[in-house]
Amino acid sequence: MVTPSILDASRHEGITLGQRVLVVLTPDHRAAVDTALDGLGVDLAKARRDGSFVTLEAGHTLASFLVDGHSDPGAFRDGVGRMVAAAGEDGSTVRVFGEMVGLLWDRGDVLAALELEELWNDLAEDHRFRW
Repeated sequence: MVTPSILDASRHEGITLGQRVLVVLTPDHRAAVDTALDGLGVDLAKARRDGSFVTLEAGHTLASFLVDGHSDPGAFRDGVGRMVAAAGEDGSTVRVFGEMVGLLWDRGDVLAALELEELWNDLAEDHRFRW
């Protein structure tokens, strides 16, 4: 089941309004979100082609910037930050949802979860996006 925090009206509305949506999900949640959006009549193939709906796999994305159990701020900005910037470079509103902090928290890696939350906050100072 897709929880309201993953698929709420504002994210669905964002796609239908032509805004950019970037989600970082576990594979199970990605499949559930795809199914739910398809059921709402969203043309996911078109949304992915035009860049209005971008999905990243949470575990792989985490691995791209975690070094020895800590977040590498430069790697985070080079990966996730670059994607957020690209999504909004045409002036579009960007909406972001990620499960990476939750994954870290759930596996007991509280320090890494807090570090990542701080990286998101820092990114929000440089790039306009909503979560």
